[in-house]
Amino acid sequence: MKKPKFRIGSRASRLAMVQTSMVQCWLEKHCPGFEVEVIKISTEGDRKLGISLGELSGPGAFVKELEQALLEGRIDIAVHSLKDMTIKLPEGLMIGAVLERDDPRDVLVTRGFKFDELPLGSMIGTDSPRRAVQLLNLRPDLKVQTLRGNVETRIGRVTEGVIDGAVLAAAGLRRLGREEAITGYFPESFLPAPGQGAMAIEARQDDLELLEILRSLNHAGTAVAVTAERGFLAAMGGGCRAAVGALGTVEDGRLRLRGMFSPDHRHIVSDEIAGDPENAEKLGASLAEKMKTTWNALYPEAAVWK
Repeated sequence: MKKPKFRIGSRASRLAMVQTSMVQCWLEKHCPGFEVEVIKISTEGDRKLGISLGELSGPGAFVKELEQALLEGRIDIAVHSLKDMTIKLPEGLMIGAVLERDDPRDVLVTRGFKFDELPLGSMIGTDSPRRAVQLLNLRPDLKVQTLRGNVETRIGRVTEGVIDGAVLAAAGLRRLGREEAITGYFPESFLPAPGQGAMAIEARQDDLELLEILRSLNHAGTAVAVTAERGFLAAMGGGCRAAVGALGTVEDGRLRLRGMFSPDHRHIVSDEIAGDPENAEKLGASLAEKMKTTWNALYPEAAVWK
């Protein structure tokens, strides 16, 4: 008798496949009665590497095609880097599990220079407004160059001397076994994208049997933290292209959420809040409202919320 099958949808990049293989191994171990198949799906963000993400058709450049495959029943689950997911998911879909988070920090990759040692006017590559504004607030002399491509491509631009350095996610380098490329870590104040370092498994809301299986994969502490971060991002009205950073941590039963944002991509407002993990999403929204008030008071000429 043929085994029932789990069909996992994944982007085809090396990092995406490494992340997907983690989920595949877990399913094969804990669901021996099932066959597990990985289906590679090309996304707009992967196909159009030559242009900035801001020029693509809209949010969700790395997830839309996977979500469409889910809705059409061509796959059963989709594995995502959580930071790539839109705040509002398509009707009928939900996050079935959030895996335990890896290192959420951003790191610097150079040809040996620490951040403070970079020569004046060094060219640093990133396609993230959040990273760019934080870089320039630490070192206004730096020049930011748009940089896209997979992890190896971006590291290659540095080693080839095309740019002096690049900002990448620590989690991606760790999962690819490329930690040796890390020149240094940024200060604690340099906040990551909401959800950075976490992986999410998306499924159909009506697939109750599968959702029950996925519950065992869910890491409660990470899920609470990213819920607060995404609540903050939603209240800011931002997506993955917004200059918004957030990091939640759960310690001794309390949720601490730190946030930053820069509506003008020049000035930064940052703050933090702490509270009950049960109110993670509301905590994120509260921090956003607090910081909006701060922004309007500091920069009334550039007020963006009335």
